[in-house]
Amino acid sequence: MSDMQELVFWLPNRVRKHEEQGLAYIALPPSAEAGGKYPLLLAFHGSGRGALSYRDIPFYRRQRDIAVSCGYIFAVVSNGPDTFGKDDGLENIENLYTWIGQNYPVSEQVVLWATSAGGLLMHRFFRLSPERVSLLLGIFPIFDPLKMPQLPSMMRAFGATDRDSLLRKVYALGIVPSAFPKGLYRKKYLVIAHGREDKAVPIAQSHELMKQVERDGGEMTLVEKPGGHSTQNMSLYETSAFCKALLGQKKADSIKDS
Repeated sequence: MSDMQELVFWLPNRVRKHEEQGLAYIALPPSAEAGGKYPLLLAFHGSGRGALSYRDIPFYRRQRDIAVSCGYIFAVVSNGPDTFGKDDGLENIENLYTWIGQNYPVSEQVVLWATSAGGLLMHRFFRLSPERVSLLLGIFPIFDPLKMPQLPSMMRAFGATDRDSLLRKVYALGIVPSAFPKGLYRKKYLVIAHGREDKAVPIAQSHELMKQVERDGGEMTLVEKPGGHSTQNMSLYETSAFCKALLGQKKADSIKDS
């Protein structure tokens, strides 16, 4: 996208306990929407990834390109293992959100897009102030850590040695669905794409999320695709649901593309 502007910088007031944590990446569309304001999309990367993954890795770059082509400022900050919904990760996301609001004319509400482990941080950010979020998007995002396989990366991130210690850690952070307030997703819209053969983050995670959203009075489009948990699985983007949602053209029914 030759007319796109890009910015890489260390986030002011960043929390930096891991390599590259606090490094921010922003991509801007050519011009603001009518009224002089940009819609804003914040991305939440997966484990082992970071802000520059959205510039350098085709799988992640696809999210950036979709957002920018729809006229959004695209922004992400590296959080290392704290992308699993931990305190320092949340602080960096809040700092990024604040910094963008101070430096660019952006719309009042923000769109969130999480990948894998970033799902936990996305839902935590959303839960703090649901009114500031207009739309939630996801690519095989984690929803309930207690119903996940005990991934080594997740256990290390929480310093957990077994399921009981993981339970204590995630409950303390309030990142399990049972800790969410009733009606959290009321009148919210989500679009999630997930591979049916995903072993790392089973598609049951997205099925559980969809049940919770519908119980709360929200809507969710689930795009089910073949393949698993891989940055080679580009079929997850073979849907118009993301663009339609970003442009305000929602679909209420679940899409199951083959």
